[in-house]
Amino acid sequence: MCTDQTFERVSVAVMRHATILSMSYIRPFLFYFVLAAGHVALASETLTEISMDDLPKPPGEVGDLIDRANVSFRFGPRSLLGRDELDRVSNRRRRLAAETQFEMKYTYATKTRWRIERQRQQRQLVVNVSYQTLDLNYSHDVWFRDEPSVTEFWDERLVGHELDHVRISSDPIIEKRFQDLVRQKNEFTHPIDQDTDVTKEMVRELVEDHVRGVFDQIISLVRIRYEELDRVTDHGLRPIPPDAKASQWTRPAGKSAP
Repeated sequence: MCTDQTFERVSVAVMRHATILSMSYIRPFLFYFVLAAGHVALASETLTEISMDDLPKPPGEVGDLIDRANVSFRFGPRSLLGRDELDRVSNRRRRLAAETQFEMKYTYATKTRWRIERQRQQRQLVVNVSYQTLDLNYSHDVWFRDEPSVTEFWDERLVGHELDHVRISSDPIIEKRFQDLVRQKNEFTHPIDQDTDVTKEMVRELVEDHVRGVFDQIISLVRIRYEELDRVTDHGLRPIPPDAKASQWTRPAGKSAP
């Protein structure tokens, strides 16, 4: 027995990191990784949006980056995930200076065919899948505690560092890796009991578990690269060393190393 079915799934991951300043040094980024069915509210405070119309024209490829990665900028006092923004570390009081909320969403549509096979005394559900569409979509919300200089906005160190993170998470090579890893597996087998009826939901879940697993790998990869960028730049205090891998990950879209 076999059947064809086409279905679409959408899943969202939200990743948050923050830069916390204390006088002349920066506290290591705090990382928050949240799987969610929808958007996560940033804060209850009223924040002021920084309109692109009020800023100078973005230099070089930055304009394309802003559009591709769906980047928005805001500023104003607020707290981090409901916690007080002042935190004691090593007996010093440090101030939250910026935070980027990064959301990645995957969508896909598949066509599946399935059959039942018997191996010895065990029934096996065999599912073959072809991916009609398979995409990643992004949004990045960058928040600053203090209003950055409008005229010097694109030269601000903090802005540049946040945009390097955006380059990492929105790199088209990341999406290609996601697509390649998902498509590597187009047949799934699953043991079923003698009296188990195969349903569309069962078939759908086998495919979804695979796609979700690859998606989680991609999120972990982005997180590792975020942390490495912070390590080699001391959280934006130093430029990226030319021989560091992070220099490859933050190149213009499509030119980064895999």
